[in-house]
Amino acid sequence: MSCPVPNTPATKKVAAGKGRRKVQLVKIVNQNKLQVTFSKRRAGLFKKASELSTLCGAQAAIVVFSPRNRAHSFGHPSVDAILDRFLNENHSSPAGNAEKLLEANVHQQEVELVQVERQLKVHQEKKSKDIGVDVKKLDYYSLCRLKDALTNLMRELEAKVQASMYIEAPHDVCIAYDPTAEDSLPVIPYSG
Repeated sequence: MSCPVPNTPATKKVAAGKGRRKVQLVKIVNQNKLQVTFSKRRAGLFKKASELSTLCGAQAAIVVFSPRNRAHSFGHPSVDAILDRFLNENHSSPAGNAEKLLEANVHQQEVELVQVERQLKVHQEKKSKDIGVDVKKLDYYSLCRLKDALTNLMRELEAKVQASMYIEAPHDVCIAYDPTAEDSLPVIPYSG
């Protein structure tokens, strides 16, 4: 029994004819060769489209113009049916796609709005429980009084914080009071 000979360049047989070989993809200059190549490749292209339609049930249409400006077409079920379908779908496509995108965007924003409203409701309920007053049941006048009361409470708290800061500050530090500033409150010196 003999050992198989490895495929090395020295042992390969050289093909006698041209056979199947890779073709460089550059434009063919010779008009006769160009036409022959176009015809062969057109047939292959139509065959592949036919196989795709048969195997997958796809509807396909191909329109090819030859170098001599002749139209060649293939379609399954027919070129006209496929082109009509394509034109009808594509005619409304830009507006349809934009409309679908807009609808999706609006839907997403509505969902986000509902979530934010839920969070706000939970937050307001928590706040109203913290205050001890159901703010939703108050009328406008009561809400204004509540706002004023909260504002006064805030000012008193700020004054106490300022006073405690003044007490804790070293005696050589001077804290200035600006009566023109709305946020600034007078610092009451501690005499204790």
